Amino acid sequence: MRAGLYLFDLLICIVLGALMAAIVLTPMPLGLRLGRALGMTYYHLRRKSRRETHRNLMLAFGDSLSPAARERLARRVFRHFGQAAFEMVYAGMFLGPRTFRRHVRVHNEEAAAKMLAAGHGMICVTAHLGNWEVVGTAAGLFGFPLHSLYRPVGGPLLDWLTHVLRERHGQRLVPVAGSMARLTELVRQGKCIGLLADQYARRRDIFVKFFGLPSATTGLVALLAQKTGAPILAGYAVRRGEGFSYDLFLEPLPVEKTGNRRADLVQLTQAYMASVEKFARRYPEQYLWMHRRWRIRDLHAAGIEAPWHDPKRERETAT
Repeated sequence: MRAGLYLFDLLICIVLGALMAAIVLTPMPLGLRLGRALGMTYYHLRRKSRRETHRNLMLAFGDSLSPAARERLARRVFRHFGQAAFEMVYAGMFLGPRTFRRHVRVHNEEAAAKMLAAGHGMICVTAHLGNWEVVGTAAGLFGFPLHSLYRPVGGPLLDWLTHVLRERHGQRLVPVAGSMARLTELVRQGKCIGLLADQYARRRDIFVKFFGLPSATTGLVALLAQKTGAPILAGYAVRRGEGFSYDLFLEPLPVEKTGNRRADLVQLTQAYMASVEKFARRYPEQYLWMHRRWRIRDLHAAGIEAPWHDPKRERETAT
């Protein structure tokens, strides 16, 4: 059994390696067009993801988007992520110390420098927006490599490949299991940690507003800030045009201490999601709307009716 799993893991790595080699050998303009075409192919083939995207756009933007406008936006979302998949491969070729600024324009860079100068470590947060791998690459090239939380994928070979690809510019990966103690230790050592924490939290420990709707969100970011006193920097890498060019926006998040630990936890989590929403509204075609961010039971509990009728989804309210 173990031999079979190992061989399957090896096969996956060989296929991924061949695909990445094919992308590398493809001229970038053609590769980016192929990525957008791949995204549209996925849009037509993956009905579940297409449906989820439309539902999320309905919830987030309501009547401000006509059905035709929502359809156009949904297609742009899939095109964006098809291209982003190819860009993650190209990034290994074109994002280096000498070439980074040709492709990435950094905004508010002095904010990160000021936080680092304090020597208290830093919590860097981003979202499933634009190309979040660019944020990790940028941090390493700027001299403060991130220790990023991740879930191990597949078998040992595929996990090794993930480390090689994501750690090539100094980023380090921290497994989710037992991560709280490790992340706290790293921040107290003056390190920078990177977190993607904008998706639905299954534990449903904190509810904050996201596009005006109750959204179950992890309190990990705020909890780490409370435990360590480290500042929080939000960073979003959004594409500029259709080429391999990005704007990297850096935005410090306010950390308030009122003495009420729970209230501070909620306030800081809300500040993070408000920051994500600001950029998702500005660049809606680059946000990951395929993810089921809102659950029907949470909307119903808040007295909000979902703008569609799907008996299968109604089962969710009973769980």
